[in-house]
Amino acid sequence: MDLVVSGILNFLTEQEAIGKADEVQDFYRYGIEITISSMLNIVLVLLMGALTGHLLESVIYLAVFIAVRVITGDVFDIYCYSFS
Repeated sequence: MDLVVSGILNFLTEQEAIGKADEVQDFYRYGIEITISSMLNIVLVLLMGALTGHLLESVIYLAVFIAVRVITGDVFDIYCYSFS
C-alpha cells in the first residue's frame, strides 16, 4: 500500500496540488492511507456479501457501521481498532 500512496503523493506534488513541505506531505499521506484503507474495507465487505449470498445484509451492516462512526467520531474508531 505504501507504493500506491507514494505514487499518489508524488503525482499530487508534481501537479503542484500540494506543497513539498514535510508536514504537508505527512498530512496528505495519512489522509490517502485512511481513504484507501476505508475503501478497501468497504469493497471487501461487499464482495464477501456477494460471494456468500448476503449482499443486502452487507449493505445494511455498512450503512449502520458508517452511520455509527460518523455520529460517534474518533472515539469509536479508536475503540474498534483497539478491540478488533
